[in-house]
Amino acid sequence: MAGGGSSVPKNLGAILLIEGRLTGAAAAAFAAAPVISPLNDAALMDAMLTEIAAACKLTVLSSSCESLEPYGLTMIKVLSESHVSIHTWPDIGAFSLDVYSCKDALNEWDILDVIRGNLRKAGVGGGEACLDEGVTLRCRAITRGLPPQTPVRPRMV
Repeated sequence: MAGGGSSVPKNLGAILLIEGRLTGAAAAAFAAAPVISPLNDAALMDAMLTEIAAACKLTVLSSSCESLEPYGLTMIKVLSESHVSIHTWPDIGAFSLDVYSCKDALNEWDILDVIRGNLRKAGVGGGEACLDEGVTLRCRAITRGLPPQTPVRPRMV
């Protein structure tokens, strides 16, 4: 870099980990018939991950989905900035989602709103006044980076 500055970014990106679980009547209904759960709906999960990428201003390059037997799925969208992925367990009404971006920050509230909105469209939860009815979400944000003055040593083979 001109002027003697470092070309190594301060942060190597941001990771947002979200765990969700269906609750109440939705959990009971879909536990009895996990094959019809929104967590087993590849089209719904694909639309939700695409919407998350758009909300974060991230660029989708490709997508892959594996439907699991007897139910559940693993899906990833490769982004020019990294990835967004989801793993679902419809039989217990649970999912794990992560967004990793080389951008310095992700807006977790936008992502949580996208998740709630998509699950609401699929019949999970109450109306606008009851945002968390039907789904419990836990979120953890991590910023990746090297501590200051940490030498990066090449591995000798």
